[in-house]
Amino acid sequence: VIGVIIVAIIAAAMSAYSSNINSLAAVTMEDFLSKRIEIPANKYVTYSKLAALIWGLITLVLAFFMGDIAKTVIEAINKIGSVFYGPVVCMFLLAIFTKKIQAKSANTGVIVGVLLNLILWIFFKNIFWFWWNVIGAVTTFVVAIFCHYFVYKKIAVQNTYLVVNPSFKTAFFTKETAILFGYFILIFSFCYFLTSLV
Repeated sequence: VIGVIIVAIIAAAMSAYSSNINSLAAVTMEDFLSKRIEIPANKYVTYSKLAALIWGLITLVLAFFMGDIAKTVIEAINKIGSVFYGPVVCMFLLAIFTKKIQAKSANTGVIVGVLLNLILWIFFKNIFWFWWNVIGAVTTFVVAIFCHYFVYKKIAVQNTYLVVNPSFKTAFFTKETAILFGYFILIFSFCYFLTSLV
């Protein structure tokens, strides 16, 4: 039984790992290689496998240097993710609630937000990594707005001011939102009940 459990855990980990590698390989092929070089149709699968192999080797090499990040695997995953969560969430919010922010401004904000989080990680050990999410999101927003108005102003389309989507109210208050909010309350209540048992 112990052997079956271990195999199940390893299989689940391999499934998640393989999907990540496939995603990285697909993005590499579609967003980088295909736009820069002409790939023959009969070589596309071979190139994709090569990209997956390269990404697999990169992740394996990086894994050797990640053992001392945190005491547990869950904490290590969330610590690494916190470098990117805030900037990525802010990019999605900019895309949803604004019409005029260019992709260059948003991308610049994300890059600066991630770099700032990396600086905090390396040089400012007294800042708890939970705060990287907020700091990264705020930095991404400020830099994106600044780049929109001052750096990439000449390529702005039509007006250069921030426009809130007028359909936000109707888009937010939907049946799906109510269901998600209900699930949130249910999960929160369940977690609170578990903590009260301890």
